[in-house]
Amino acid sequence: MKKKWRVRDDLVVGQQYGVSTFVSGMAKFRGKKVTLDDNITFEIEEDDFMYDWTPEMFEDEPPTDFPFRRGEEVEVWDKGNNEKHKRIFVGYTPGAIEPYICVAGRDEQKFIGGKKFKTISWKHCRLCRPDLKEGDPVIVWDDPRNKYRRFFAKWLNKKIGCYNGGGNKWSAKGRIVAWNHWRLPTKEELET
Repeated sequence: MKKKWRVRDDLVVGQQYGVSTFVSGMAKFRGKKVTLDDNITFEIEEDDFMYDWTPEMFEDEPPTDFPFRRGEEVEVWDKGNNEKHKRIFVGYTPGAIEPYICVAGRDEQKFIGGKKFKTISWKHCRLCRPDLKEGDPVIVWDDPRNKYRRFFAKWLNKKIGCYNGGGNKWSAKGRIVAWNHWRLPTKEELET
């Protein structure tokens, strides 16, 4: 499946990202959107499939309903194992069996500085629960086409409980409704 992804503009020639080294011939693609022909091998059409690209070389451009951004702290775990680990989110590989690419917390500085870092993929991933207080604003959804602005009420097992209200404005306190997906609102969303 073809998909347009943007190549990171901070890649350093000679530096290894994941299992491949970023070479001088790849440099002309920094900051540009390219066409990934195959999400498993990360080959791109624009270089005639010449170079070995890796997920770490791209800005994360996951689907619009995707709740994580590069560098955010997340909790990860694999199927059948409820032990959660805190990691730093790097990227997402659509269609992969283990689609969430992360670095260990101790590698965070290397990751931010663009130096070598070791990644691992995980089956499941969710944002680390921030220290939300009752009434803090959040964005919630069950269907990615319909996102709502609500106020945090409490955690309900794996779901977030929010005060429900009507319309597309910040909801008023009312009954508590559980949601499958959530994220913190952007600065722009808080201002509207």
